[in-house]
Amino acid sequence: MKHSWVEVSLSRLRKNVAAIQKHLSSSTRIIAVVKANAYGHGVESVARNLLDCGILDFAVATLDEAVDLRQSVPEEKILVLQGCLEGEEEAFRKHNLTAALHDLQRLPENIKVEVKINTGMTRLGISWKQARMQIQELQAEVTGLYSHFASSDDDPDFTRVQLDRFEKATANLPYPRHISNSAGLQFPEAHLDAVRLGLLLYGISPIPSLDWVQPILCWKTRVLALQKVAKGQS
Repeated sequence: MKHSWVEVSLSRLRKNVAAIQKHLSSSTRIIAVVKANAYGHGVESVARNLLDCGILDFAVATLDEAVDLRQSVPEEKILVLQGCLEGEEEAFRKHNLTAALHDLQRLPENIKVEVKINTGMTRLGISWKQARMQIQELQAEVTGLYSHFASSDDDPDFTRVQLDRFEKATANLPYPRHISNSAGLQFPEAHLDAVRLGLLLYGISPIPSLDWVQPILCWKTRVLALQKVAKGQS
């Protein structure tokens, strides 16, 4: 479209990362969620700039997204949130991908996994009540444990319930842990080993208090015409 276009400010992306890092401890990593073409911002350029910012962990939704991303981040960790579906095992091994594991009845062979624990969102994940025992018995290369806040933007009480469940399920297990999404950043106790950020990286704050980021995308168009109309005119 000649008369309508999108501009993405990669300098603002880098400034957002720097602003976010000021609110994290030095031991807390950022996992950059770049699914859906980096939320429509262009995954190749976004990923390269995130690498320049020192981010070494990425998350996408599907295998196809992970394979595309691997061209831009040849060595870094890529977590596929959908997991490894039947028939995808060889591609996961070939591209050195990590699969989310939310169904212990189907364990992919010789593939790195991060175990997803359901702490209350009830979308995907093993129950937090049995997670500790099941993880200890798991015969797999586990590289992390994680969960997902259901309503960290508007329900702090339930968010703290989820965090408490997650900590009980994972205490003293020898794996990195992450549960915080963008809105969860307002809970410092939930930062743990990593925070999993999507919207906030792109300057879209899910809550008013996280106002130290700026949108990196601007959608512009040329005005075709202006009309002056009276009130009530059809």
